[in-house]
Amino acid sequence: MKIKKNDRKTTVGLALGGGVARGWAHIGAIKALMEANIEIDIISGTSIGALVGGYYVTGNIDSLEKWALTLNKNKIVNYLDIQWGGTSIIKGQRLSRILKSHFRNVNIEDISQKFIAVSCDLETGEEIWLQSGSILKAIQASYALPGIFEPVKINGKYMIDGALANPVPVAACRSLGANIVVGIGLNDYGGSAISSNNVLSNSITIKKRKRKFIEKLTQKIYNFRPEKILMDTFFKKNPKNKKPKLGMVMIDALDITMDRLARNCLAK
Repeated sequence: MKIKKNDRKTTVGLALGGGVARGWAHIGAIKALMEANIEIDIISGTSIGALVGGYYVTGNIDSLEKWALTLNKNKIVNYLDIQWGGTSIIKGQRLSRILKSHFRNVNIEDISQKFIAVSCDLETGEEIWLQSGSILKAIQASYALPGIFEPVKINGKYMIDGALANPVPVAACRSLGANIVVGIGLNDYGGSAISSNNVLSNSITIKKRKRKFIEKLTQKIYNFRPEKILMDTFFKKNPKNKKPKLGMVMIDALDITMDRLARNCLAK
């Protein structure tokens, strides 16, 4: 794509999709656009896309990259403030403290670039575009994966992960005036183009890869407590009982939803 910097009629939007840990790829995508001297005027993000986009529009993308590169299993486990009961497995206060140290008290309307964090109304399922108020709270509302993180209350409504409503928020960028939108989806289609003939085979391949990843992750943090109990309870397979556990059900459900929605959004 060739974009002229001196063409004032060209407004470039970047729509960053959801995809859990795969979202770190957004950092590389943003760096590539910067190196190509493509100026991004508008950012919209869903879930991890909102997090990375938020770091970019506040001038903290380098800080995010450095932090992400320091993550290891011990640090990740330390961020998991497990709670029993309530509305989620992870309370999220430890992660919130880290994010607050970066975003502080910045409001979206105070940022020079246009930014939208996409979330989902828990009660109605409506797609919500968060364009004002605390950028930290908007980002937390966008990545509030049901069952994993607590819903975030904004304007009297409880918000959950925006990927359930729109995993690649291209329309959000267009609504703010972008006539060119770079949309980055993180769903794994097995490396082949999407067609009616390969949807089933790709879905099977994706599911196998995902389960292998979960099993590997389980083994890596299995010996930690109370995380050992968490993994046993929600993820670890029981050879005598093939019934899927809560963690796998939630991840499967989210992947299916994101897969279908992303296809619809990108086809428009």
